[in-house]
Amino acid sequence: MNIISVTHASDIDGLGSAALIKMKYGIQSGNIFFTDYSNKGVLYVEKAIRKKLKEGVSVLFLTDLGMNDSLERIYRRIITDVKRSGGKVVWFDHHVWSSEQIRNVASLCDVAIVGENERYCATEITYRNLKMAGRRFTDDFVKLVHYSDFNITPKDPGMRRRIGVYAMSIMSYNTLGVGERRDRALRHVVDVISEGRLGDARIDGDAKRFDMLNKKRTEAMLGSLYKAGHDTVIGFSESIQSTFAGGAIMDKTGCDLAMYVNVSKGTVHLRSRETDTTVLSSSMGGGGHPHASGFPIKMEMFNNFRKESDRRKFVGFIERKMDGLYG
Repeated sequence: MNIISVTHASDIDGLGSAALIKMKYGIQSGNIFFTDYSNKGVLYVEKAIRKKLKEGVSVLFLTDLGMNDSLERIYRRIITDVKRSGGKVVWFDHHVWSSEQIRNVASLCDVAIVGENERYCATEITYRNLKMAGRRFTDDFVKLVHYSDFNITPKDPGMRRRIGVYAMSIMSYNTLGVGERRDRALRHVVDVISEGRLGDARIDGDAKRFDMLNKKRTEAMLGSLYKAGHDTVIGFSESIQSTFAGGAIMDKTGCDLAMYVNVSKGTVHLRSRETDTTVLSSSMGGGGHPHASGFPIKMEMFNNFRKESDRRKFVGFIERKMDGLYG
């Protein structure tokens, strides 16, 4: 069978889902692709899938990928192309989907287990539906991913360390940008896990190097934070790990909603205690979970944040946007 896996590029839940699929079916590493919520990212995988369709695709797995209105048309094309070629489409996800998105996109799939799930992350949904329980490594790995994706601190120090290694290494690979160079690095993580190993020297080394840079950039970001309405605090930095950044902002300010703007990639990452962040993220062409989501921005609207005035302009923009959405 010629199976393709497309999954979320940004965290271990996406990579873990792909690793289980590879473990189950022995698919080629070159058939695994990664994307985010940007049009650029999804158009990249659409192009890659079309090339693979010439070889014949039996099943396309989409995992840990939610939906926003701007992506519906592209995903409908992808699903239609695969099904017209005689293949099947399976979608496993746990992010927020609207009823319209389920009707317009999920209904086109042969199997679609999607929508906000407070019990299982995408790796767990994959694990359960592919009936992979019973192997100790797989069972333990899926438990680790659950802790990571639901932001639960495990008691086991080894598990805590491994979650941190995944966060930092995966973030470092995502700084390579959309494309084959990033995908090769992420595939290595998937390959290692599918072989029954949690990591290797390369992954650990890349995580250690990025962790040092991450801490340095986070410290600099915390030195210049911006208050916005609705108990929101915004920080700006070059690429740092988004959950780490959001937690650092919350810890320092006690705010309800922390917003980290990645000025390298043009993405905004939201973390909250109470506020449903998907209301804002979805309206901006992004998505995620109620308390952890993100969206892309057009950097040119804010002069690539070169000046203090550009950051203030963004803060004002967010305040007006949130006033309209949250009242």
